[in-house]
Parts: sequence; structure tokens; C-alpha cells
Amino acid sequence: MPPALTPQVSPKELEQIYRAVEVSKDQVLCAKVLRMCNSVFFGLKKRVDSIDRAIILLGDKRFLRLAVSASLEDIFPERGGYSLCKGGIYYHAVGMAMLLEKLAKSYGGISTGIAYTAGLLHDIGKVVLDQFLGPFLPLFYRRMNGEGTALVRLEKDSFGFDHGEAGLRLAEQWKLPGNLRDAIGHHHSPEKAEEARDLAELVYLGELISSKVLPGNDLEHLDKGGLERRLKAIGIDQDGFSRAIDLVPDELFQTQGLESVPNGG
Repeated sequence: MPPALTPQVSPKELEQIYRAVEVSKDQVLCAKVLRMCNSVFFGLKKRVDSIDRAIILLGDKRFLRLAVSASLEDIFPERGGYSLCKGGIYYHAVGMAMLLEKLAKSYGGISTGIAYTAGLLHDIGKVVLDQFLGPFLPLFYRRMNGEGTALVRLEKDSFGFDHGEAGLRLAEQWKLPGNLRDAIGHHHSPEKAEEARDLAELVYLGELISSKVLPGNDLEHLDKGGLERRLKAIGIDQDGFSRAIDLVPDELFQTQGLESVPNGG
């Protein structure tokens, strides 16, 4: 095409067009992305009805994170042992991703993109264990509610390992980098992290915030034990914890309404 007739499109605009075309090719992913755009997670005032509109409203980085989040939805079981509502594990993962991104931006030292990814993947071990959890559920509910037994302790007693250890094995099979392996495998015991204790501690803090102030989509929400002791393990006092809670995105307080159907499993 002669230069005079070539459209004046910037490299950034070309990249946006490419991304919109790629996502639009996958009809299922396209539908999931649009559904998430219009959910309370993102709090957009205008309804989004196209992928290119989503990129404009969200921006490149936020759109890419949303697309990755949407593409992982099928990995997480909709109903089952860990989900307290339809899609509970998945919505907990996306909520954690958004929370850790905000915490990383505020505290510094950790890339917001890495923090988001760690939040999204930190509980992949539950995907492995969920298929075996059914027969143990009455015991789990009774001991978590009645005795205050930690979820990871019950998992170890029942399976011989907890969801962090199961996730670590999966992360190793997927050849994920060491920082994400630490976030997945050691988010309940960040002192055991080998390469990225700071990231494991950030996920640990996110889990504490989630269990205390956010809607309960996941079985782990019932794990209420020893807040002061658990905060001390990562060097945070009650005032620091209160300041961290202030960073929770407003949208996350509304996510209980997302696909919230009583768990029949």
C-alpha cells in the first residue's frame, strides 16, 4: 500500500488490535472475558460489549491479566469440597490476585504482575485435592468450626500432605519459576521459602486478610485460628494489619454475589 494511503496507527494501537483479535478468535474465552468485565470485580460504570472496548476501558496490562484469569476458570472446579459457593475456589483466586496486586503496588519491592500471578495460582494444590475431599468434608467442617483446627493440618492428617505441597509438585511439573513455586508451596509457611520469601509472605498476608474481612467463597475461610501469632510470623502487628486491610479494593467486598449458589456437593 502506498505510504500516503497507509492508516496512521501507532504501535500501541496495533498491539491492542492484535490482542483484541486473538481473544475474539476464542469464543469461549471472549465470553468469559466480557462476563468478568461486567462483573463487580472490575466495577466499570459502562457496560462492555466488545473485546476492543474492554482493552480501551481497562488498559493493556489490566486486560491481559483479566484474559489470563478468565482462561484459567475451567481449571478450578465449580463445585466440590473446597468451594462454599459455585465457583468459590476460582473467585477466591481472582480476588487474591487483585488484592496482592494492590498490596505489592503499595508496599513496593515486588512486581505487581508477579503478585497478581501468585494470587491467581497460589491455591492450585486445591484443584488436585478437591477430587478426593468429599468423604472428609464432615470431619473438616466439624474440626475447623468446633476445634479451630487449621485446614493445612487436616489435609496433612487426611492425605499426608497439604494443598501447598500438592501445588508445589504441580508447579514443578509445570516448570514454573522459583518465586512462584515458593508462593504456591509455602504461602502457609513462608519461612520455608527458598527463593522468594517476600512473595510467599505477601500471599500469606493476603490469605489472612481474605479470611478476616472478605466474603467466604472457599473452605479456608473457616480457618480462623491465631491471628496475632500468624501476623507475628511475618513481622506485622495489628496496626499494620489494619492498614493492609484499608488497601483491599472495594470491588472485593461485593464478590459474594458472583455466581453465589449454595454448594450442593
